[in-house]
Amino acid sequence: MSAAVSDAHHLTGDLLDRAIVLLEADPQRDRWRSARIGLSETPGPDLLLVVDRGTVRRAGDGQDGADLKQIRIVGTADEWKPILAGLHGGLHRAWRYHLLRFEGDSVALLDLWKTIWRLGDALADAYRRN
Repeated sequence: MSAAVSDAHHLTGDLLDRAIVLLEADPQRDRWRSARIGLSETPGPDLLLVVDRGTVRRAGDGQDGADLKQIRIVGTADEWKPILAGLHGGLHRAWRYHLLRFEGDSVALLDLWKTIWRLGDALADAYRRN
C-alpha cells in the first residue's frame, strides 16, 4: 500500500500513459511538427514521449524519436507537484517562473509550445482522475 501512495504524488509512466490518451484526443495538439520530449523527475530516469506530426506516443525505447529534435522538462518531485495538482497556467507558468527547467532545442520548444502547455493540462487531469 505504501508504494501506491508514494507513486500517487509523482510523475510516473502510468500517469504519462493516461495523459497521452487525453492529449491524443485533444484537437489543439500540433499536427505539423515533431520532437521527442523527456519529462524528468530527478533523481530518476526520463519518461519519453514522441510528438510526431499529429500523433503523441510514449517512446518505445532509448532510440525511438532519437532522430527528432529533443526537449527535456526537468524538476524534483516537489517542483512537479504543483503542475500535477493543477497549478493555474501549468507548464506555461513553470517555464515563465522557472519552476521547472526546460532544456534542449529552443526552436522546437517554441514550435510545440501549445502541445507542451496542453501536456501539462493532460498530466494534471490524469493526476486528478487517479
